[in-house]
Amino acid sequence: MDAPAPPRRAVFLASGLLMAGALLLSLAAFLRHPYAVNPTTVVACRAASWAGLGLGPALLLAGAWLWLRRERADLWLAGTAGGRLLLGLVLLYAAGFVALPAAEAGLRPWMKAGAPDLMIRYHPTRHHAMLANESRRVQGREYRFHLSTNSLGMRGPEPRAPKGSPRILLLGNCFTEGVGVEAEETFCARMQALLTPSCPQVEVVNGGCASYSPLLEWRLLQETGPALRPDLVVLLLDCGNIADDFLYTETASFAPDGDLLGVRGTEAAPGKKPVMSSILSTPQHSALCTGMMTLLRPACAHAILSWGLRPPVTAQGDLHMDHQAVARVGMRDRLAGDLQRSQGYLLRVRDLSRSLGAGFVLVTYPWGHQVNEREWMPGRLDSGFLPGEAGDTWMMEEMRDFGAREGFPVADLTEEFRRSGRFPLYYPRIGQWTPAGHAVAAEGIVRALRASGLVPP
Repeated sequence: MDAPAPPRRAVFLASGLLMAGALLLSLAAFLRHPYAVNPTTVVACRAASWAGLGLGPALLLAGAWLWLRRERADLWLAGTAGGRLLLGLVLLYAAGFVALPAAEAGLRPWMKAGAPDLMIRYHPTRHHAMLANESRRVQGREYRFHLSTNSLGMRGPEPRAPKGSPRILLLGNCFTEGVGVEAEETFCARMQALLTPSCPQVEVVNGGCASYSPLLEWRLLQETGPALRPDLVVLLLDCGNIADDFLYTETASFAPDGDLLGVRGTEAAPGKKPVMSSILSTPQHSALCTGMMTLLRPACAHAILSWGLRPPVTAQGDLHMDHQAVARVGMRDRLAGDLQRSQGYLLRVRDLSRSLGAGFVLVTYPWGHQVNEREWMPGRLDSGFLPGEAGDTWMMEEMRDFGAREGFPVADLTEEFRRSGRFPLYYPRIGQWTPAGHAVAAEGIVRALRASGLVPP
């Protein structure tokens, strides 16, 4: 009597189901915290998340059952149309499981992908901060630059000690830090060069850190101000800072008198991903995904321009998800309370600066879509702005009036950028300033400081 044929189909199907279950579980874990402004994307992420959490264990159990009952399963697969169809689908899945990593391996040497390492760490009272005394080469999709920090975790050389000359402290986010450019190309270094002829001993300290906002800058000044003893504090503000303040306030602690005790960091802080989301961090930033997006973005832009399509924005004006809400038309009344919250933090920074014997200046500046139709393309599509559509600048107007009421100078760089004939001033996808953008910012800030009499003419 012949021995029964080995249960190849059942074993193959069980293996395929096990792989599919593991993949769906990984996908579900990664999509638990999707960041997207397109409602279709959000719905798809949530659906995939729940499907993965539900189907993943089911597929794993089904694969185990088929392995244990492989003789009967093999007969069913061979003898029914449904079994043959299921076998074909598993074969297709297995082929993709092999082909996609092969394509990734072939593309990776040609495409630099992945999130840049900006040396961000968890911080117990400032949510996050840069590592101190570090030096690394940072590479993103649009730039390569060298990032070095001093003992305070700030970009640039060690502040002079003891202090014996005028010192300007710049506070801000990634624009101030200078993501994407070398240290000598940042507007901080350019300001130093522009001010030195009239004030040879001036020292400009770069206190910028990615994703900082007035609340975190208040805490930074609390912790470093007494040691730095600045003569002038210049805080740079953009339209995304209002949303950042809204989010950081949720984990902030205040004393009964309103003084800031700290902003607690979380696992979702920059530089510290949730543990489960790291499962698919490599595929998320893969060269294959980058290549697909590179091909799709121009097609999306062409469709938007040709057919007048507008990318829908989830929860427009909801600062939990819409980081660019302040730059949208018609948000002035809706976000008035959120703007006042940030203004309250700015007053705290001003008062703290004065208590340290320093002057205070607020500088507002635009993103690319608030300058002209060419800047920050195609990056603006991710935030739901049409190619050529201008972002609103009502926040800058409110801040100018606010400074006039509270008695401190406010310099708005919007017209400086709009009048500049240089292009590009912003990187097309990440939206940070190019070296030319930093040059425009430095010239505009120095011009404003001289006009206010805060630095020698």
